[in-house]
Amino acid sequence: MAKVTKTFSLGKLAKKLDTTIVDGLNQLIVRLNKSIQQNLESQKDIRGNPYKDLSESTGSQRIAKQGYYKQSGGGGILNYTGNMKKTTVTKAKPGPEAVAKIEMTGKRKGVHYGAYHNQGGGKLPKREWFGITKDMKPGGKELKTALGLIKLGIIRGWKK
Repeated sequence: MAKVTKTFSLGKLAKKLDTTIVDGLNQLIVRLNKSIQQNLESQKDIRGNPYKDLSESTGSQRIAKQGYYKQSGGGGILNYTGNMKKTTVTKAKPGPEAVAKIEMTGKRKGVHYGAYHNQGGGKLPKREWFGITKDMKPGGKELKTALGLIKLGIIRGWKK
């Protein structure tokens, strides 16, 4: 009968499992936030499509307030005041309920007005800027990178 040699430590793996899971979850949430921010900068929705242009009335309001109007660059379509980019990432901690989250912290009149843009309504066109981005969906480059780092953490946990 062939001799089997153990090349890993189940005890070590068990001790590292909580940390490995939390590290992986944190990789995902940080990369998702990065992807959302990049989309805001490049004026793309969560599917990678460009936003619809601003209406004439919105452009006129910006000219009246600032004396200029830029359809792209500068402030951009959803980045005029910079409030849409204000997010807070809460990283997960080891434990039975490891939770990581991204919250929008930019407010207007006490309301997270980014939700209005995400949903649209009335004269406001729907611009889905917040959510799981194309880069974080299966096949996306940011997801592939995060999963590679998670896999590396698991492999390290198996080493004796």
